[in-house]
Amino acid sequence: MARMSIYVPDELKERMDAVDSVNWSAVAQSQFERELRLHPKLTGDEMQATIERLKASKVAQTDEVIAAGVEAGKQWAMKEAEYLDLLKIGEQLKREFAVKVTQEDPITGGLKDALRSFPIFLPESTMNGEYYEHGFCLGVLEVWNQVKDHLA
Repeated sequence: MARMSIYVPDELKERMDAVDSVNWSAVAQSQFERELRLHPKLTGDEMQATIERLKASKVAQTDEVIAAGVEAGKQWAMKEAEYLDLLKIGEQLKREFAVKVTQEDPITGGLKDALRSFPIFLPESTMNGEYYEHGFCLGVLEVWNQVKDHLA
């Protein structure tokens, strides 16, 4: 068993000496164990399992948010958008997506700017985050691509 020195105030040591039949080493060990339980450290396997679980959670949650954005974008384009608004936004999004989809992360950067460049036309709920905005753009673009040739 390892040995270590612990320093306690003189007054505390006097009180400890006044108590008979207490194994202070066992008391200290018990308290050390208790304190260690309050500061857990994940092992390599536990850490990797935690990371994998959180990655899966991130994908699932962001997919849900994007899907909600797509639906909102489609609904807005089908029920509220005016022709000139949809023309302007649809063409802008088409250019933005054509450039951004080939980049490393299609959810950030210009896609976000495309929405923000038309704030007067978009419902307030689109400001709920970049994943929602990305989905909203996809929804608007989907409707625009289906209707544009019929409006010429």
